[in-house]
Amino acid sequence: MPVYTFKDLTTGKEYDEVMSYEDMLKHKKKKNVEYVLKAPKIFKLNDMGGPEDSFREWCRNGKED
Repeated sequence: MPVYTFKDLTTGKEYDEVMSYEDMLKHKKKKNVEYVLKAPKIFKLNDMGGPEDSFREWCRNGKED
């Protein structure tokens, strides 16, 4: 899920929120909130030993003989 940056217009402080695009549209309509346009930030949790970790481990080990 994407991370959006907002600015509180009363304090001038920027803060990040993790939310869906639809929730972001609702949040930025608040009276004292301004959306700050930045490069998108997306985070992903590790799949903890799943197929992606296995593939990365295989890539790190290099070619097997």
